[in-house]
Amino acid sequence: MKRIAGMIKIKQFIYLLWVLGSTFWFSCQTHSEKLSYALKLSGKNRQELEKVLKHYSQDPADSLKRKAAVFLIENMPGHFSYNGPYLREFKSIVDTLPDSYWLKKIILMQPYRYKEYREQLQEEEDVKHIKADYLIHNIDIAFKMLKTKPWLESLPFEDFCEYLLPYRIDNETLDSWKDSIIPIYENKITEKTTYCDDQKYSAFQLAKEASIEFYNSEQASSDMIAGIPYQKYECINDSRLRAIATRNVGIPCTIDFVPAWADMNGYHYWMVVVDPKYRTLSSYQIEGKTAPKVYRKTFSINEIPYDPKGENFIPEFFRDPFNKDVTDVYLNTSDVKVNLLFPPSRRVKYAYIAMFNDLTLKIVGWGKIAHDQVEFFKLGRGIVYFPVYFSGNQLMNGNYPFILKTNGKTEFLIPDTTQHQKIRITRKFPVVSYKTVYGELLKGNCFSASNTLSFKDSVFIHKITENPYMHYTTFKVDTNLKYRYWKISNTHYSHIAELVFRDVKGKSLSWKIIPQDNNRQEEHLSDNDPLTYTYMHRNLLLDFGEPVQISSIGYLSPNDGNGIHPGDEYELFFYGHNGWHSLGRKIADDYYIEYDSVPSGALFWLRNHSTGREERPFTYQNGEIRFW
Repeated sequence: MKRIAGMIKIKQFIYLLWVLGSTFWFSCQTHSEKLSYALKLSGKNRQELEKVLKHYSQDPADSLKRKAAVFLIENMPGHFSYNGPYLREFKSIVDTLPDSYWLKKIILMQPYRYKEYREQLQEEEDVKHIKADYLIHNIDIAFKMLKTKPWLESLPFEDFCEYLLPYRIDNETLDSWKDSIIPIYENKITEKTTYCDDQKYSAFQLAKEASIEFYNSEQASSDMIAGIPYQKYECINDSRLRAIATRNVGIPCTIDFVPAWADMNGYHYWMVVVDPKYRTLSSYQIEGKTAPKVYRKTFSINEIPYDPKGENFIPEFFRDPFNKDVTDVYLNTSDVKVNLLFPPSRRVKYAYIAMFNDLTLKIVGWGKIAHDQVEFFKLGRGIVYFPVYFSGNQLMNGNYPFILKTNGKTEFLIPDTTQHQKIRITRKFPVVSYKTVYGELLKGNCFSASNTLSFKDSVFIHKITENPYMHYTTFKVDTNLKYRYWKISNTHYSHIAELVFRDVKGKSLSWKIIPQDNNRQEEHLSDNDPLTYTYMHRNLLLDFGEPVQISSIGYLSPNDGNGIHPGDEYELFFYGHNGWHSLGRKIADDYYIEYDSVPSGALFWLRNHSTGREERPFTYQNGEIRFW
């Protein structure tokens, strides 16, 4: 009996040690600075969050789940859902659409993108509203995937927490999306993991296979819903749809994006699968374009400019702590130190790096100011950057723009107003190769002239042998004879946007087109609109009414409208110590425009005040323009 009593006391002692140990383990785990801060912010909702921590502290076997719960709670501040009467009314409209649950979920995120709609919404912070049961359910689902999906066996725990565990992908209203079933997607993955050994351990390969099946099964949506524009195939909607569906079946993923291109207008978003085997397989998303920065959507909090005193204006993009700089994953980058030649007051703590995009400067990166100097990290190369800061909410120039060359060296573009030059400009935007296909089709076109409509006595005048690359092209007519009829012929179809015949005095002549069944929209040849064109099938016949002597012929291939066009009003700027300086406005009278007394060494921008938004800054050296 004494022996049994002794064994009971030993068991009771061991149990007491386990209870004390578990209690000590739980208390130690709950006192990280980030966790304490999140719990403090939770207010009346604190008991819900502590309930989650307690739930996973009962059994040491749940230690990893508790660690995951801590990750979610620590990074919860800043995450929120939009709600309110306006969104509920919008949801009632979306619910009537025939689209799938997944598309409706993405459509409901649309109002967040537009300031005028966001102002009608209310924010509900996760840390103050999320319930314990919801969080526990989502954590358990994620861990079930971790144990049952073979492609997750080598996934680092930190990647699991970041790219599979989270219960949201944006600021959408929380729902049970992880419980929703995607039969086509799920069946495809089950098939591949059952029979294909080369794919069952690759998250990327499985996502690639199943994504096509799922995406093709979704229905197209309306272009406008309750006054809000929505396009299924727009990159931001596409990436959200793919991300939420891909995570749903246990494939870790997130969204990467370029906030502003460095060589064109706009931005780009895409879904990226996180596979332990690869650094990235999404570089093709930025191929052929120039990206200054690439960011990644994360659940965890990243460092952002912080000003508790409110003395610094922080751009909206950098008030969001859930964007991680991953530029060096995609590009060769450089860290650049910039002296602020036009320094702000001592109260200004941050400077920013900006891009020229859509006729304005857009902020894409930031740095801390120290002793009138700032260092910008991980900048993409081969780009012109603008160092700026804010005085109040007004954007100020911190230094002249600089080129970050592909070898990592920098060159500041400082205008020299003592060294003037004359420049001729033929375009306001660089030639993009895929747009020159029409110019390639013009090659082989022959010009001939005759005084009889049968062209039996025709004279060969000229043959187009080179692609004009969207530039207005002129050739001289080497004949003193006069002809009434002119023909442009080829062995294949081609297109011409503008056609100009000039007499010996340089005057533009008019003609009538001799209609042919196979040609279309011949009136566009002389409508003075570079964006319209005529389709020519083998040949085009022109009648001048009487024999005329032609001295030159000019033509323009179908193009992007970014060349200089007669009648449009232009203004040339150069970038000085306090921003853009005008060199005057001019109305073009030809397919080029010239400016005298232009400073050397500067960055320029030609603005078309008549039409268009595609414009790029450029440098001018040795008689050549280079767009940036």
